[in-house]
Amino acid sequence: ALDNSVNDSRDICLALKKVGFQATCVTDVATRGQFKDLVNKFVQGVKKGDVILFYYAGHGVEMDGENYLVPTRAEFRSRGSFEDDAIRVNYILEELEATGSRLSVVILDACRDNPFGGRSRSAIGRGLAIPDRAPAGSIIIFPTSPGRVALDSGSDSRNGLFTKHLLRHLTSPGLEVEDMFKRVIDGVRTESEGMGAPQIPWMNLSFTGEFCFAGCVDKAAAEREREQLAFRARELEAQLSVQQKQSEEFRLRMKEMETRLANRQQTLPQDTPEFKRLQTERAELAKKVAMLESQDQGLRKAQQSLTAYRRSRSDLDRLDQELT
Repeated sequence: ALDNSVNDSRDICLALKKVGFQATCVTDVATRGQFKDLVNKFVQGVKKGDVILFYYAGHGVEMDGENYLVPTRAEFRSRGSFEDDAIRVNYILEELEATGSRLSVVILDACRDNPFGGRSRSAIGRGLAIPDRAPAGSIIIFPTSPGRVALDSGSDSRNGLFTKHLLRHLTSPGLEVEDMFKRVIDGVRTESEGMGAPQIPWMNLSFTGEFCFAGCVDKAAAEREREQLAFRARELEAQLSVQQKQSEEFRLRMKEMETRLANRQQTLPQDTPEFKRLQTERAELAKKVAMLESQDQGLRKAQQSLTAYRRSRSDLDRLDQELT
């Protein structure tokens, strides 16, 4: 029995549905016949050009260089009867390849230790072997290197180490499939080193297209948006510089005029033409003050626009770094 495999399968199923996959989720596949029936039913629903994913969590073993997945009720009576009980991974790969899918992702969280113990040491190796076939347009990934064992995490953890990191990145938007798996590999490697049991997932990639589980970023559109934002920023910065200079010059003239008016009013009688002229100048000054306040309001709007641009540019820079 494995503590985490059912949780792993169900959680991956939910994550796939979250990003738009039509997911068929089954646990406790008891026999080889049931396993083959499920695979056949699955591939019959695939259309040419689809993206398909096959995920398995459970026991997987290697015998004579070929990998097998082990149903939960398998009985290993002898070396010769093993293929009657287990299902060949190559059979699954062949069925997936025949669908004409654009991309087939095969995730085998199945590199557990030999479930049959000492009865089969001469026949069964540790972990899984390097597949002898990798269909074009496919990605195959194991939770650890071929020939190595990835132990179940135990009842104190909901998910196995590999699937925990897969769940962490599967739904990340804008992350291409190859980069997503690289993050999973790095996360498993780093955490397992801290646990004193180095585990480095293995991946075979024969896919040259572009695919993101949670949607890819339109890089051309992002570049056009970046150019438009940069052009707008240059316009705003130029406008801001001109307005700041005009505002400063106007404030200096206002200060000089206020000083001159105050000095003249102290020495002139109120009924003279000169005093009336000063009153007219004061009214004009009030209009200029109102104009200055309007300019300040426009200046603040320009500053807000520039701040919004810089925030957008910062978001784009972060996205660029994330994509890199």
